[in-house]
Amino acid sequence: MGRVRDRWGKRGVSVPKGMLMHITLKMLSRGVHSGTELMDKIESRTGWRPSSGSMYPLLSSLNDEEVIRQVECPDQSIKRFTITHLGEAEMSKLEEHAQFLRDN
Repeated sequence: MGRVRDRWGKRGVSVPKGMLMHITLKMLSRGVHSGTELMDKIESRTGWRPSSGSMYPLLSSLNDEEVIRQVECPDQSIKRFTITHLGEAEMSKLEEHAQFLRDN
C-alpha cells in the first residue's frame, strides 16, 4: 500500500479496490465484530481507516448475499456480524487469488 496525499495535503494510505472486502472477511473469520470495531481494527493495523460510507454498505451487501450474517447482540443499537460457510468459501477463493498474484 502506497502513501498518498489527499486534496487537503494530509497523508493517507491508498488501498487497492476490493481489499476492504478481503480484510473484512478475514477479520470476521476470526471473530464477531461491528462495523466500528472493524474500522478501528483496520486502522490500528494498517494506518488507513475505511470510511463508514464504504464499510456499512459493504456489510449490508455481504449480509444480503449471505456471505456474513448478523448475530444477536444484547445492545440492539449495535449490529455485529460473523462470517458464514459461504463467506469462508469466498475468503478461500480470495486467498488463492492473492497467493497466485504473490507467486507470479
